[in-house]
Amino acid sequence: TIGDNVEFFADEGNSIDIKIDNTSLDLTLQAPRFERSVFDCNSNSLQINEAEFYLSGLNFSFGDIILEKSVFEDSYARMDRASNKSNFVEIDSCTFNYYQGNTALQIESYPIYSVENSTFIKNAGDAIKISYSGGALSNKFIRYNEIKSNGTPETEGAGLVIYNSYADIYNNHIHKNYYGVLSLNNSEVKLYGNKLADSTSQTQQINDNKINQLYATLNSFPYHFRWNAVYFENNTDPLLYISNSEISPNSIDVRNNYWGTNYDTINDFYPENAYLFNPVWNLLSGSSSSGNEENLFGLAQTNAEAGNYTESETIYKQLIYTYPTSKFARASLKEIFVITELSGNDFLELKTYYLTEPVLQNNPDLKKLAEFLGNFCDIKLENYPEAINWFENIIENPASMEDSIFAIIDLGYTYFLMENGGLKSSYTGRLNQYKYSSIQEFDDSRDYHIDLLIKHKQVGTKNIFPKSSNTSTNSSISSIFPNPCASDCSIQISLDESAHIVIRLFDNSGKEVGLLNNKTLNAGFTSIPINSDNLKNGVYFYTIEINGQLIESQKILLMK
Repeated sequence: TIGDNVEFFADEGNSIDIKIDNTSLDLTLQAPRFERSVFDCNSNSLQINEAEFYLSGLNFSFGDIILEKSVFEDSYARMDRASNKSNFVEIDSCTFNYYQGNTALQIESYPIYSVENSTFIKNAGDAIKISYSGGALSNKFIRYNEIKSNGTPETEGAGLVIYNSYADIYNNHIHKNYYGVLSLNNSEVKLYGNKLADSTSQTQQINDNKINQLYATLNSFPYHFRWNAVYFENNTDPLLYISNSEISPNSIDVRNNYWGTNYDTINDFYPENAYLFNPVWNLLSGSSSSGNEENLFGLAQTNAEAGNYTESETIYKQLIYTYPTSKFARASLKEIFVITELSGNDFLELKTYYLTEPVLQNNPDLKKLAEFLGNFCDIKLENYPEAINWFENIIENPASMEDSIFAIIDLGYTYFLMENGGLKSSYTGRLNQYKYSSIQEFDDSRDYHIDLLIKHKQVGTKNIFPKSSNTSTNSSISSIFPNPCASDCSIQISLDESAHIVIRLFDNSGKEVGLLNNKTLNAGFTSIPINSDNLKNGVYFYTIEINGQLIESQKILLMK
């Protein structure tokens, strides 16, 4: 300990940094106060009780952290880069209000975490962001939190963002944010409330968020979604939105949830006809029957938690083989990755399973997920050149807009892991603009690219890429004319200097439907035509890449 009731503060207009770098240190702070200060701590453990942070920040890495009964006012907390698979983050009974930056609470690369009994109110960006975390068998909880009124018209922030992570989300009240919950990039999410509730206040509520209550990308919709109260009586956007429109009818199980008194199964759920609704929960004590695949999944989880990893893996693989189209098959693929790390780290054998098992190769959805997980096996094996090349191939030849964006983010993350790995840190792939020089640059890039995907609006041309890269600081101004487009239309682009420009066209599901330009354009004004002969009426989006840097996304409405 360094004492109780210690204060760190700077006068208005100034700031101070407090740095501790000792991975053998166990540190406890009781009732500290930070004002206009940033506390950077890299230690074996840190426990902070009853702290006050005002216009300040907390950055922690390496070990275990417990943060209790603390107040963050216009301040943030960031925990990242656990040193081993037993490290944890515990956030309990804390308050995060009025932070004007991107994310109030961020947890990255921690296998075990819990965020509970806390409030997140009127932060300008996202309230909570979990990324590359939760890869343990238990204790990946977000529960009993009040998450309210986060985001602004400029940021369109979310109450909760889950990115390539595992999360159990239980009995929170997530309301009046711009987005409620974002589940992205092959996350495994369990979203559930109290089945004994007889009013909305007694269960998990996700309501009155301005855009979507839940937005999920491919293979990220919650595998367990029950006993929630999800509603917005005056909404103009769908309550639930899945970015992939090519989903089999009645394949998304949202039974046993409450939807309010004014929901519309056609307009409130996208894509249409993809959801299985009945029975709808009427806020009386509920019960539901489990299918064989759910029972197998539960049995595999029980064995894993008891340390019977071989038996657990066998059951997961049996489930995948027997029920390949089930949501529990996709969840099982992700769970096998977790237990492999606990049972001996044979990621080479697991990669072989992912890439050669016939039942996976014969199912397009499972194959895509298995290839993604197989590449993360390469990362675990420190085969960084192979993993980087895989991401670069996706970026250069994307099947969809979200594939390209997630590959950009994951590529930057892989470079950080590689540099921490030592021997292979000198390797650089073809797209070196995504090799960032700091965590802050990576965070800014990730937020920027998620904005391009989720918000489908121009988010500006802020230069968030490292100055050491070969990427030009060239900026663009683009517009589509006419828009709505009745037949042929064109993209007008203005450049400060000549650059290699790639313009891709995507349909509303995120599928690429056209490569409009892939060549160097001169400085000045250029018009790029769009031939709509083979396009159906509807909403489309185009993206602009300048010298390999994804800069902009815009919407096109085609009405022939």
